[in-house]
Amino acid sequence: MKKLGLDWGQKRIGIAITDEILAFAHPLDIIKNSFKIKDFLKDIIKEEDIDEVVVGLPLTLRGEIGEQAVKVKKQVDKIFKDIKVKLTFWDERMSTIHANKQLKEKEFIYKKRKKVKKVNDKIAACLILQNYLDYLKKKNEKIL
Repeated sequence: MKKLGLDWGQKRIGIAITDEILAFAHPLDIIKNSFKIKDFLKDIIKEEDIDEVVVGLPLTLRGEIGEQAVKVKKQVDKIFKDIKVKLTFWDERMSTIHANKQLKEKEFIYKKRKKVKKVNDKIAACLILQNYLDYLKKKNEKIL
């Protein structure tokens, strides 16, 4: 089973997926946040044998649930109420900033800022999911 990571935005949703051994997250896609999102996610979950979806929750810099986090949680809960998959919300603070930094380090430069934003969304989803995977690994190491 694999896990799916989502960087949930008002306009676009960045998507990342794990490998089968849950070692690494990989950028997958970016989709428009529209009424078609539910069917799109259902298809990915079924096709890729997803057992858990990790959604970035935009907490405030103090780590509190603010207005934006409430909006994201409400929208995500509504979409996933009929989808049988474990849903996990994960702190996404600074993921977009870290994604921008990685793109700059790799000299990933576009002339148009829109293209950078689109790529940035799936890189942010990848960072959210990888942080979650790293957390699970540390948690399992402590148990052993």
